[in-house]
Amino acid sequence: MPEPVAQHAIAKPIVATVEVGPNYIFHLMAVAGVGFESEYATTYGASVEPEDLETLRALHGRLIFQDGHGGELASIALFIPVPQPWLPRGHR
Repeated sequence: MPEPVAQHAIAKPIVATVEVGPNYIFHLMAVAGVGFESEYATTYGASVEPEDLETLRALHGRLIFQDGHGGELASIALFIPVPQPWLPRGHR
């Protein structure tokens, strides 16, 4: 099992990219244990400030999503795109 990343240690550079699916919010939710528990939280939990983890945990009910239902912040946090029928196919 890999060692947890020490707080404020730079293990690798951060690269901003545009992707179809959100990644960072899943990282935050995973380390905070919002919606599921996993070894990921143990491994990467130190990558998020403890105060931020507590905020995410406090908002658990608003961020969680399951079976087509979600808390009031789930769609905002997950960046679910609004359908854009005016865009050409393949760019929606």
